[in-house]
Amino acid sequence: NQANAAVLLGAYMMLEHKMSAVDAARAFEHTPYFPFAAFRDASGMPSDFGITLSDCLFGLEKAMNVGWFCLESFDVQQFEELEDSENGE
Repeated sequence: NQANAAVLLGAYMMLEHKMSAVDAARAFEHTPYFPFAAFRDASGMPSDFGITLSDCLFGLEKAMNVGWFCLESFDVQQFEELEDSENGE
């Protein structure tokens, strides 16, 4: 859906173009789908909480600022192994 796409695009703008979470979120204010529906996982299960685009982008910004996420050292192979349900995802 549009919210999921906006989160991915916002993360791209932050990681590749060094935008702040505020600026990345503002980039979507003039789209026809704004404000977006709450972001959710792809499970299809009912959600009892809503997470906004800004929540996701501010979370990424916080993780980057405290050193929990660094694109340059992100291990794609390890991520793909851990993502596999046979490996405990």
